[in-house]
Amino acid sequence: MNISSSSPSFPPSQQINNLNNRRNSFLYLGICLTLLGCLISIISIALPGWQILDLPELNAVHEHAILFDCIISERKLKEN
Repeated sequence: MNISSSSPSFPPSQQINNLNNRRNSFLYLGICLTLLGCLISIISIALPGWQILDLPELNAVHEHAILFDCIISERKLKEN
């Protein structure tokens, strides 16, 4: 009694090609995601302006950076 499977059988060379195509797709996806992460990291290091928070009700400036976290609570007022 011969039981046939519902999935078509591919020749071994086509199966190897399918595996190589899938492997290459994941390789390219991984490279693209790595480059995107590096680009975001470089932008965050180069442009730290988004890391400054002004709190006027507390008369403070809160600064985040890679190596420090600083809250400046006293502002020097400009005298006219």
